[in-house]
Order: sequence, then C-alpha cells, then structure tokens
Amino acid sequence: MRHYVGFAPVLSDRIAKHRASKGAAATARANALGIGWRVVRVWRDADREAEKSLKKLGGVNLCPHCSKLIPRSNRLKQGQGPNEVRSI
Repeated sequence: MRHYVGFAPVLSDRIAKHRASKGAAATARANALGIGWRVVRVWRDADREAEKSLKKLGGVNLCPHCSKLIPRSNRLKQGQGPNEVRSI
C-alpha cells in the first residue's frame, strides 16, 4: 500500500494532471499498471511548508482509511495524529 502526499494551489487541476499521468511519478506508475487511486484527505489552508511536515509524518499515518486498519501501536504516538496536523 502506497500513499502520496502533495501540494496543489488548484486541486482539480492537479488531479487532472495525475489522471493524465503528468503529475507525480507515483500516480503515473499507478495509472500505467491499472491501479486505482483516489484523494482521501484535503487540508484546505495548507501550503508547501505544511506539505513537507505532512510528508515527514508519513502518508499511512494520515490516511483515514488505513488508520482504521493499522493497529494504533504501529501508527504515530497519540497526540500526533491527523487532527493535530491540520493546524500546521
């Protein structure tokens, strides 16, 4: 399972680029292999600095779907979860 975290001033434009395999290498490869992907979380007031901080936390720790599947002991320590990240 892979997670991609990225910044985009206009989300719809960035998604269109990813769908056309002109965005990140990760989404281009997923498209080429026929692997589906979707946007699962959006931080509306984020900027490039927030993107860097989010990447350091790791995508799986931020994913609302995976966080239900992965035992808490394998995720971030309590108090460092996605709710706290929004304020970056």
